[in-house]
Amino acid sequence: MRILAEVVVVLMVLGIAGALLISALGRRRPAGKPAWRVHTRTRGDGTLVVAIRRADTDERVVRELPPGLDGVELASELQLAKDDAALAADELNRP
Repeated sequence: MRILAEVVVVLMVLGIAGALLISALGRRRPAGKPAWRVHTRTRGDGTLVVAIRRADTDERVVRELPPGLDGVELASELQLAKDDAALAADELNRP
C-alpha cells in the first residue's frame, strides 16, 4: 500500500514538472510583440503593397494594389488586403 502511494506521488510530481516545462517553452516570444505583422508601403510607381513582415528582414507580399483605383474602390480593396494580411500574420504567429 505504501509503494502504491509513493508511485502516485512520483507520477503527480512528474506531471506537474511536465506541465511547467510545457508552459515555459510556450512563452518564448514576448506576448506584446508578434513575430509577423502587417506592413503597407507604396512603391515608386504608385503601387500600394500590403505585406506581412518579420523583424524587418523577411517580407511576404499579400496583395499589390494598382495606382489607378478610385477612392471608394481603393479603400475597400485596401481593407480586404489588410484583413487577409492580418489573418496570414495570425496564422504564422501561432506557436
